[in-house]
Amino acid sequence: GGHTDSVGAVAFSCYGALCATGGLDGLVRVWDSDSGALKRSLEGPSDVEWLSWHSKGNVLLCGSSDGTVWMWLATTGACMQVFAGHEGAVTCGLFTPDGRAVVTGGADATVRLWAPKKGTCKHVFSGHGFHEGGVTCLAAHPLYDATGAAAEAAGSGDAEHSLVVSGGEDGLVKLMHVGAKKVVAS
Repeated sequence: GGHTDSVGAVAFSCYGALCATGGLDGLVRVWDSDSGALKRSLEGPSDVEWLSWHSKGNVLLCGSSDGTVWMWLATTGACMQVFAGHEGAVTCGLFTPDGRAVVTGGADATVRLWAPKKGTCKHVFSGHGFHEGGVTCLAAHPLYDATGAAAEAAGSGDAEHSLVVSGGEDGLVKLMHVGAKKVVAS
């Protein structure tokens, strides 16, 4: 319970202690995973397209159809950042595995790389040779390191060397090297 419209996004925090739900009512609710008790209600976006937790903490991202991405400290409810720049719905997003960058995809056929602390857009993947329709999904390689090989220990990659893959309405898949800010495969 707790939402007044359809719930379109759910996600567990990195250690599983919290669960977030997002609805078309524009609310993000944070729940205690063990008891099911409502811990916090977060307001801001017009509706919630997706949710993603930071890999090492209680920071929560949420994308909206109004072109914004919201970032909260879920334990206090403090809004840490609002990212704006997509020209349409932000349909997917995530933190890079080390948590030092945010990557979002949108109905505007772009993938954007953000600096989470500053809230600034560091790069936009778009244009000729990129997606010709909306971006529908993103995933980050969990163990990619600076040498280009899969690392043996979790968390050894960093944002400057992360690989992110996107899928789009155009039926294409794009592999991006975030540090080099270029598409490396299609």
